[in-house]
Amino acid sequence: MSASLLKYFRRVRLSNNIYIVAYHGVAEKRKDRFWERNFTLLSDFKEHIRLFKNYPILSTNQLLDYVLAHKAPAKPSFYITFDDGYKNNLIAAELFARGNIPWSLFLSTQSISTGAWIWPNELALLFRLTVKNAMLFRGAVYNLSSEDAKKESFNEIRRSIKQLCAPERIVLMEELKQQMGIGEIESVREAMPEFDMLSWNDVKSLAGHAEVGAHGVAHELLHSNQQAQIIQFELTQSKKDIEAHVSKTCLLYAYPNGDHCEAAVNMANAVGYQLGFTMRQSKVAPRDQQLLLPRIGAAVDIYELRARLSL
Repeated sequence: MSASLLKYFRRVRLSNNIYIVAYHGVAEKRKDRFWERNFTLLSDFKEHIRLFKNYPILSTNQLLDYVLAHKAPAKPSFYITFDDGYKNNLIAAELFARGNIPWSLFLSTQSISTGAWIWPNELALLFRLTVKNAMLFRGAVYNLSSEDAKKESFNEIRRSIKQLCAPERIVLMEELKQQMGIGEIESVREAMPEFDMLSWNDVKSLAGHAEVGAHGVAHELLHSNQQAQIIQFELTQSKKDIEAHVSKTCLLYAYPNGDHCEAAVNMANAVGYQLGFTMRQSKVAPRDQQLLLPRIGAAVDIYELRARLSL
């Protein structure tokens, strides 16, 4: 590490709180910053780890003790999480094992079982690879004639789809696939291994080092527009899937996209989750509810991460 970077680290002034950081994947390089925005570059990730190691890095039991006691730590402390279950999490796992660093892994269990991508990545794939110049969505025409136009249209449609319940989302996704002219989507996935998912064998190899939590079955969002039966299924079945494969009680749930509603939180409690994680960008305060803990997105370089930690 350069002398200037060391000096920069020394200027980081963190309060005596818990900082839960949220990752998705780690990549040695990115083909496109926009489409792979949730992946942290390996070079950046190594710098993050160097920063974290200056402070206590909590295990799940330690985090749970602080949260249940509504108590802040004596020193700034970190808790590290990864969402979705990408194959490239194995890169992070190797670094964690080398440094004896605890971490947690949240799985969308359908993708782990089948190898299929989670639906937000399939949606991105349609826009990324389509050769169409325009498309019709819910009565409006969207421009796809340039890379910038694709990205703008994708962002707008993604925001709209995220508000839907699962059955409506599935129908619209099928309509989009037909319009985009991609063909057999399974064969297209093979050209983009960066989004490949872990297998259950991979998960079993990690379970001795990482705490394995749930991220739903099909990565459905648990907002107030979601159907009650979908909320129940996502929470209960993903827990059962994980416990069946790792032979350990699943205590953690990370809400996909951070979305949650009162019914989802109540169900998470009834199912037996002890900690729930949102994407509210904040450090953990003693008053925070155990099933609504904030996290700080970390798919950024060390300087941006430092700024986010200073919130």
